[in-house]
Amino acid sequence: MLEPSDPAEARAMLARAYSMSEEFDVPVLFRTTTRIAHVKGLVETGPRQEKGDPDIQKNFSQICMLPANARARRLTWNSAWPLRKW
Repeated sequence: MLEPSDPAEARAMLARAYSMSEEFDVPVLFRTTTRIAHVKGLVETGPRQEKGDPDIQKNFSQICMLPANARARRLTWNSAWPLRKW
């Protein structure tokens, strides 16, 4: 779970959350608080990265976490997720 403390950190963390999700094939939680949602701050944007059309494949056993699917995905998550603390 990623929880930023200011708008600039939120931008950087969101980019990292997308890359972590794609790299490890796991969901990444990005928590925003009311304070972050209503604060104003300067954020440097940097150059835009052009990406091609996404290759989206409908794999419901991967994205729908019913108990039968979750049991199989948990084995994948435990082996692929190096950042877990438990």
